Amino acid sequence: MVANRKATFYGEWNGEATTLTLIGPEGRIDSVAVKSGAFQLSFTPKQPGKFLYELEAEGKGEMLPLEIQAPQPLDVLILQNYPSAEIRYLKIF
Repeated sequence: MVANRKATFYGEWNGEATTLTLIGPEGRIDSVAVKSGAFQLSFTPKQPGKFLYELEAEGKGEMLPLEIQAPQPLDVLILQNYPSAEIRYLKIF
C-alpha cells in the first residue's frame, strides 16, 4: 500500500448479516453492512510507516498489521531535437 493512494480490502464473510468496520490509527475509516458473501472496504492512508488496523465484526476485532510505503517519484526521460520552453519548465517543476 502506498501513502495518498486508495487502498481496498476484499474479503468474504460467512455468517449472519452484520456490519464490518475498518478501524485505523485515526479512528473508524470505513464500514459496510454485509450478509453472507463478498465485501470490500476502502481507505486512503495519509502517512507512510507501520500501522495496526482493526477489522471489527459483531464486537470482536482482528488486528491487521500494515506497512504503508512512501510514494516513489517517477523517473522520466524526454528526448528532443532542441530545447523548448515547456521542457525547461517541466525540468524546474
